[in-house]
Amino acid sequence: MTVQELNTLQGKNIKYFRKKKGWTQTMLSKETGISAVAISDFENGKHIVGGKSWVIIAYVLGVEPWELFFDREKGKK
Repeated sequence: MTVQELNTLQGKNIKYFRKKKGWTQTMLSKETGISAVAISDFENGKHIVGGKSWVIIAYVLGVEPWELFFDREKGKK
């Protein structure tokens, strides 16, 4: 898997879990302290979430950090 594919996968998962909570990007931004622009960039695969931000986003979304890299489409039975 390429870096761009990882960025895209992580972004899709952030968006999926955010929407599952019924939140906007602005709401996620307020809860995490990460700018809405950065949230948008992450969700659109422009940047990969790293370090502390990755753990914060997962925690606020109520998921394990590894779930942001889980390919739900391939994981379906």
